[in-house]
Amino acid sequence: DQFSTLAAAAAAGIGLALLPMILTEGERATGSLVAALDLAMESRDAYHLVWPAEREAHPPLRAFRVWLGGQMAD
Repeated sequence: DQFSTLAAAAAAGIGLALLPMILTEGERATGSLVAALDLAMESRDAYHLVWPAEREAHPPLRAFRVWLGGQMAD
């Protein structure tokens, strides 16, 4: 969700960003972003669903967790 903000900040010269290459194809094609290293980083493809402990029983969050678990099982 924040990848576009990070890419824009890096393109504006504010700093560098760690971003998936697939999400920066356009910027790299135009030269507004360049790879800082010629080295791909390995991903373990891990995602974590997190929220504040006091919201654990919140019905929409519980429903989403159940739905997501079903999607992952498929």
